[in-house]
This record gives sequence, structure tokens and C-alpha cells, in this order.
Amino acid sequence: MRYFDRQNVENALPPELCLQLSREAFTLFSQGKIMQSPRDIIAAEDGFIMGTMPACIREGDWKGLGLKTVKVDFSHADGRTSHEGVILLYDALPDGGIAVIDAGAITELRTAVASPHGQLTNFLLLTAPSLPYWAMAYRPESMCR
Repeated sequence: MRYFDRQNVENALPPELCLQLSREAFTLFSQGKIMQSPRDIIAAEDGFIMGTMPACIREGDWKGLGLKTVKVDFSHADGRTSHEGVILLYDALPDGGIAVIDAGAITELRTAVASPHGQLTNFLLLTAPSLPYWAMAYRPESMCR
């Protein structure tokens, strides 16, 4: 089992690689190769929320299972990041490993690089409505499978 703290994540994932991986993830999702249930969110009385997000990549180089679990606190009262938690990755290979990754670091990187995908999709929907839907990065109907 390997553990990746914030420093390990930032060293292993420069912004250019994050953008490339984000594109690959959107492509896999749009091709129906990612099975993902809706987020499960529980709200606590103190304003915190706990979210869990399981997913499975069915084929290809990234085949495997993962689970992200985070505690979210937007108050920043204690100076910590808003999202704290872990991502568990399980390799699909018989001798595959398990990784535990700082979810706060990943969330910050993913948000920074995935935002252009959302903006591009919105731009394409407004300016090129005849563009094939598969050419856009986001397909909401595939979340219902």
C-alpha cells in the first residue's frame, strides 16, 4: 500500500499532467467506461458535510476501483482547507496495489484543471449546437446508467 500526502501529490502531478489526466477522465466518462454512482452526502448539525463518491473504470490503462471520502467545511474557521479526506485507489490487476491519497490536494488540483472543460462545454453548447454530443466532455445521461 502506498500513501500520497499533499507534498507527494503536488510533486507527482504538475498542472500539465493534471490537465492531461482530466481530459482522459472526461473522455473515459463520455465513452461510458466509468461507472459512477451519485455522490452520497450527509450533513452534520455543525455545518460540516461528509461526502462519499465511489467509481469504477471498466477498461484500459486506468482500470480499477476508487472511493473518495471527504469532510467539507466552508467556514475555514480553523484555517484548514475546505475539503479534507482520502481517496482509496484499488488497481484491477490481480497483484495490483492500493493507494491512499490526500483528497484535499487532489480536489484543489482537479478543480483548477477541470474548470476549463466545463467552460468549453458551455461555450460549445452555445456556439456550436450541431456539434456531435460525444465531442463535448460532459454527458449527463451517462450518469444514469
